[in-house]
Amino acid sequence: MKIARPLAALLCTLLLAAPALAEGSLTLLDDSLPECDFISGTSLLRLDGDEGYAVGSIDGTALTDAVYTNLSGYEGYIVAAQVNADPINAFGLLDAQGKTLIPFSYGDVDVLSSEWALGVVLTESTADNYDYQAFIGDGYYLISTVDVYHLPDGGKLGTFERANFMDADPINHCLNIEDRATGTVTTYDAGLNALGTVENTWDDDFAPADYETYRENGQYGIRDKEGNVVMEPAFYSVYDYKRGYFEVSTGEKSGLVNAQGHVVVPAEYDDVETSYYLPALPDWSTSGFEAAGYFAVELDGKLGFVDGGGNVTCAPTYSTDIMDCNGASATLTDLEGNLRIVAADGAETIVSGYDRVRPMEYGSGIFYTVTDADYKKGVIDWHGNEVLPCTYADVELSADGQYLLADIDYDHSALYQVTYPAPGAAPDVEADTTADAAAPEAAAEADTTADAAESGDAADAAAPEAAGADAGSDAAANPAATLLDNAASLIAADATKNRDAAVALLQSAEKLLGEDHPAAGLLQSAATLLNADAAMNAGSVGTLLESAKALL
Repeated sequence: MKIARPLAALLCTLLLAAPALAEGSLTLLDDSLPECDFISGTSLLRLDGDEGYAVGSIDGTALTDAVYTNLSGYEGYIVAAQVNADPINAFGLLDAQGKTLIPFSYGDVDVLSSEWALGVVLTESTADNYDYQAFIGDGYYLISTVDVYHLPDGGKLGTFERANFMDADPINHCLNIEDRATGTVTTYDAGLNALGTVENTWDDDFAPADYETYRENGQYGIRDKEGNVVMEPAFYSVYDYKRGYFEVSTGEKSGLVNAQGHVVVPAEYDDVETSYYLPALPDWSTSGFEAAGYFAVELDGKLGFVDGGGNVTCAPTYSTDIMDCNGASATLTDLEGNLRIVAADGAETIVSGYDRVRPMEYGSGIFYTVTDADYKKGVIDWHGNEVLPCTYADVELSADGQYLLADIDYDHSALYQVTYPAPGAAPDVEADTTADAAAPEAAAEADTTADAAESGDAADAAAPEAAGADAGSDAAANPAATLLDNAASLIAADATKNRDAAVALLQSAEKLLGEDHPAAGLLQSAATLLNADAAMNAGSVGTLLESAKALL
């Protein structure tokens, strides 16, 4: 089943796209789709079939047959029920490519985290003795058995009878299971080996986190789980770790340190706000500190924004008591009753003419859904600019925030690619390069490319062959071209494995060129395609890089 134009059409559109502006924008990919929607919590499409639903990729390719009655996304996986299966035990689990991870033989599949899931076999019971009750009707069910799955390995690890299973909680990379008969809580590792017993299912005595704090001379530092120092002791306290950032405190003021141990937001604020409506990737949470390259901070009871270099981009003006922080923007109603959007870059806009204005889920506070008096929906950006008019039955973003579906009516939909405004500074200006900050593990695998990139000199990031090339060549004359060549080599070698390192090189090249360079928009589009599906889009990215090089 195909419901969208081939990726070649998408590529042609992107090649014509202008460099990113300060506003958010959409690029139309297809306006003649049969009505469809995103599977909740994913960037995959739910496609109608004769008997049920199919899972579709963003380009409209059906990844499965249309044999499912239920499709719901959790932690990057899809819980589904099959048509014509056992009416009680019909559920299983699909991965992001539509492949079956857990067979369709359970009454419930409980995805606990991106690592752990439970397959629960149910039997019919009565209203006076049950574990599950049907949403509709008078169905009552008891747990028969519970199978434990470790999803990264894709296999069943073991089975617990009902008498030995009461509850389970994922703790870091381990699983705590409570025994129904004894009340004992046991911690298991990724092989379902018992590590020890704890008092509660949320205890982490035997489940080390990826990072830990340690104290020296009255100050706290950060180590990884192997004991390597990420940040030397420098702060009075270290708090939450969210999506790559630690909140730190001097005892009086707060700031942020990234996962490489570099200060991103100086500890000069009363608080660093948690931003919501973020893309679900990379950790399947929609809350964190960074939104589209900006950070919301509180000072003297007022909300403001800084960029990834710690530079103030929007001075704290309004009380946090009257502002709703939506990511890279905030909203408030002023004394005259006007709705104002305060953008992280300092722009402030009065929004009028709509019955309802709401931040879009997964939109980072850059995009808002607006509804008119006729209940038609459209989209505006963080500066109040109309991105889509109010002519649609519904609008929604994919979980990665990169695509938008707009229902033209209840029979047809339009698919758009989303472009976000470039932030004022790179998220990690203290790191030597963007590649080092973005993915140290991937960069370490990138041979000479990553080793050179760590030197902090973009021109030195050239591969040995490029470094020894004739001084008059394009690569030697233009460091950005060299970065693009290295990115192309990584993608050709293994697009999935080298995705993060390649994206980091593209970001470094974009920074060298500046956001106004005609190639910058192409590099952003290439990075978007890599992040969406590196393997599937590798060929298209290669074409984009060649087009970008032609503009250098």
